Amino acid sequence: MSINYRFIEKTNLKYERRIKVLLGVILFIFLVILIRVGWLQIVEGEKFLRLSQTAHLRLIPLANPRGLIVDRNERVIADNTASFSIGVIPESLENPEKTLLKLKSIFPDIDLRKAELKVKKVKNPFRPVVLKEGIDISKVTYIEERGEEFPSVVILSQPVRSYPYGKLLSHIVGYLGEVNKNELKNLSFLGVEAGDLVGKMGIEEVYNSYLQGEKGGRQVEVDVYGRVLKTIFQKDPLPGDTVYLTIDVNIQKIAREEMGDRKGVVIIANPY
Repeated sequence: MSINYRFIEKTNLKYERRIKVLLGVILFIFLVILIRVGWLQIVEGEKFLRLSQTAHLRLIPLANPRGLIVDRNERVIADNTASFSIGVIPESLENPEKTLLKLKSIFPDIDLRKAELKVKKVKNPFRPVVLKEGIDISKVTYIEERGEEFPSVVILSQPVRSYPYGKLLSHIVGYLGEVNKNELKNLSFLGVEAGDLVGKMGIEEVYNSYLQGEKGGRQVEVDVYGRVLKTIFQKDPLPGDTVYLTIDVNIQKIAREEMGDRKGVVIIANPY
């Protein structure tokens, strides 16, 4: 059996040429990619940096004031006062431990363990998790001036419930508390989310659906430090309805003074 060495040699040369062409194509593609990457990093780098700093969208919830409760003469017995709270956005919180430690250095009474659990267990990562309520305006200013040091940290302006007459009407008015799991399943709490406050006793509980109102929201563009660049869309919050009672605060005061520490019922005939 004779071997055709010339044929084998030609075949080998043919495959070698194909391999060289293929390697050339691969090298060309690699050079094109390399040049493109260099172009993007050197020439277009600043442009894309600016885009990355403005491409983050965030939904900021706007708390609504709860409806007032007034007596028959329209004296306010349940009101709202402005208060600032501090929270974090879990969705964009890259280093929770570092951020929480930074906040604790400013607010020593923040419980780190509870704060971490609160952030981890949140169901809506875009909704701010409140870590501290009733913060001083000077600390609000301090944090806002150093936004790059506090990424994903937000300052929230929230209405807080106040009762001008204190314990005098507490048995009638009731109080607020954080909504629980069972209440969230109730249709009467439609629009209420975990962490929201709802009526727990008295008028606050019975007329909660009227007093609750409707929350608003603001969709904004923020930079990498969480600073708001512009507002894209805003839905204003709707305050709750005012509930008018038939009681008279002055008569309640008289009854309280007459009863003192005794227990019983006061009946007043023809008070006016």
